[in-house]
Amino acid sequence: MICIGKLDKNFRRLEALIEKNRKSFSNYNTVRMRETIRYLTLEKFKLFLKIPFLLHINAPGYPGFISTGPVAHGIYNFENCGFFNSAIEENIFPKSIQEYIRVKDPSVSALYHIGSLGTFTQGQSSDFDYWVVVNKNQFKPEKYANLEKKLNDIVKYSREKYDQQVSFFIIDANTVREDTQKLAARDQMIAIPRIFLKEEFYRTYLMIAGKIPLWSILPSELTDKFERQRMAGQVLSAHEDIIDIGPVGAIPFTDVLKGLLWHICKSVEDPIKALIKATMVFSYEFGLKKHKTLLCDKIKKRYADAGIDDYSADPYKALFDRILEFHEHCDPDGIHLIKNAIFFRLCEYPNVKLPQKSSPKYQLLTHYTRNWKLKTNQFNKLLSYQSWSEPEKLLLEKAVIQRLAQMFNLAIKKAEKPARLFTTNEAITNWEILKNKTRMRLHQKKSKINPCSMYLKTQPMKQLIIEQSSKGWKLLTRCEGHQDLTL
Repeated sequence: MICIGKLDKNFRRLEALIEKNRKSFSNYNTVRMRETIRYLTLEKFKLFLKIPFLLHINAPGYPGFISTGPVAHGIYNFENCGFFNSAIEENIFPKSIQEYIRVKDPSVSALYHIGSLGTFTQGQSSDFDYWVVVNKNQFKPEKYANLEKKLNDIVKYSREKYDQQVSFFIIDANTVREDTQKLAARDQMIAIPRIFLKEEFYRTYLMIAGKIPLWSILPSELTDKFERQRMAGQVLSAHEDIIDIGPVGAIPFTDVLKGLLWHICKSVEDPIKALIKATMVFSYEFGLKKHKTLLCDKIKKRYADAGIDDYSADPYKALFDRILEFHEHCDPDGIHLIKNAIFFRLCEYPNVKLPQKSSPKYQLLTHYTRNWKLKTNQFNKLLSYQSWSEPEKLLLEKAVIQRLAQMFNLAIKKAEKPARLFTTNEAITNWEILKNKTRMRLHQKKSKINPCSMYLKTQPMKQLIIEQSSKGWKLLTRCEGHQDLTL
C-alpha cells in the first residue's frame, strides 16, 4: 500500500531542493554575466544584447528575417529574461519592434553561450559561441533550413557590422541527452570526444535565455543512473522551464586519448591554451584518484558561494588549480612550464599585458604569483613577452610541443595497441586522422619552412620586404608598431 502522505512529503522535499539549487545557479550565472560585461567594449556589449533578440524576432529590415516558408524563430519565455529587459532599457531596438516580440510557438528551447566569455580567459578577440537547443523532431526540412539561414544571417551581420566572430551550434536536445549527436568543431574533419564537449559546456556555459539545464539544478552527488531518471522525471513533469540535455559521467580512457590528441592538434592555433587543456585531460587518467572528479561537478557545488568580484567563482580557477595540483603531486618537472602557461593565459597571450587592476583576473594573477614566489625580474620577463625576440618566442613554443609529445607518448604507451580500442569504422577512421595530424604537429619535417611564432601569426602585416645579403635572400615582415622581423 502506497502512503500518499509520504509521497507528498518527498515531493515537497524535492521541490524545496530544486528551488534552492535554482537560486544557487541564478546567483552563479549573474556573477558570470557581470564578468562578461566587464570585459566587453560598448559596441560588443550592444551586439551581445542584440543576438538573442534577433534570434527571437522575425521582423522585416532586421538581420535574420525570413520572408518565405515556415518561420523558425523565437526563444522560450524570452520576454521574461534579463536580455529582453536590458535590450529595452538600453534602447537597442526602437519601440516599434515590440510588436514582433510575442511568439506563439517558439522554435528554440534554450540559448546558451559556451566558452571564454565571463571567465578569466575572455579577451578582446574572444569569439561568441552559442548552443541553440531545439527539438529537431518538430522541424521539417524547410523549417530547419530557415533556422540555419537565420543564424547565418546573424553571423554575417555580426562580422560585417561589429567585426565579431560568432558561431551557432544547433543542438538537438534529444540526441545530445543520449550522447548520440555528432559534434564537429568549426573547420575540422575530426569529431570532438562528446564527453569533453559536454563537460566543457557545463563548466563554462552562460544561461542566455530559455529553459534551464536540468543538470544545473540536480544534486551534484546524484550518480546513480536510475535514481537520476526517477528524479528527472519528477522535476520535468512539474517544471516546464527546465530541459534535460543529459548528464556527463566518468571519462573513459579512449576519450582521454582522443581528447589529448585533439588538443595537440589545436596547439597550432594557440599552444598555451592547448597545453592547459591537454594537461586537464591528461590528469583525468594519469593524476590522483580525486582528479577523476569532473571539473564541472566541482564548480556546480560552489554555485551558491559565488560572489561579485570573487575570483574563486571563475571556472578557469578550478581548471588552473587542478593542473597545478597534478604537476605538484604527479609531474613536478613540468610545473614551471604550466605556471608560465597560466600566467600567459591570464594576460591574454599572445598580446600579453596586465589585466585591469580592479578586476578579479588581476587578483587571481597576484594570488598565483605570490604563491609561486615569482621574483620581480621573472614577472617582468614574462610580462614583456611581446618584446621577446622571435627565437625566444619559438623556444617557448618548442617547450610546449615537447611537453605535449611527452603526454602523447605516455598515453600511447598505456594504450599499447590503441587501434583496438575503437570498434566502428567511423571511430577507426577518426582515430587515424587524429593520430596522423598529431604526428605532423609533433614532428616538423626539415624540408618544410620553419613556422613563425604564435605572436607573429596574429600581428597585422604592413608589408613584406625581400632583401639580398651576403648569405642569400631574406624575407622580412614589417608589423605595425614593431621592428622588422626576419622570416
